[in-house]
Amino acid sequence: MRDVLNDDDYWSRRFALREAFKKREVAQLVAGLTDPDHRIVAAGYIGRLRAAEARLPLERLLMARDKAVRAAAVSALGQLDVHEGLAAIRTAALEDPESNVRDTAIVALGKSTHADALPTLLAVIESGDPRLAEIARRSMRSLRLRAALPELRTQSRQLPVLKRLPYWFAIAAINRRRR
Repeated sequence: MRDVLNDDDYWSRRFALREAFKKREVAQLVAGLTDPDHRIVAAGYIGRLRAAEARLPLERLLMARDKAVRAAAVSALGQLDVHEGLAAIRTAALEDPESNVRDTAIVALGKSTHADALPTLLAVIESGDPRLAEIARRSMRSLRLRAALPELRTQSRQLPVLKRLPYWFAIAAINRRRR
């Protein structure tokens, strides 16, 4: 397969990335992260492959100027679900200047299987931004961790009865999983 970066044609490079994804050639996809036209696509493919060896190049993408590239990198890191990548996702959730990157990071934390994601979600809930707090609550419900139960109960008690239903369903899902 030819090198992803050495072709001048936009569609040829895009096709090469697709072929690298199909053949599970992570090195070619990591090389595609340096292509300004295809960084988002390469990050998405890496995330779908759950290629943990690409964690460091994805973390470097979090320094990019383009918010869409940072959001794609956070999403891919969330799909990798490696404990070492949680710090970068946490930083993006709490400190990134763009709201869509923070949103993506919060959703990625909710898809995590690590209990270390919970303190960050709680910090977002307590941050005062109601939109981000709602996303964090949804993400916390999808964590399905027993550690989330007390916070879910506290949050549900602060709402009117009709708005408590999603919390009750999340608590029930966690309790079912506990068995």
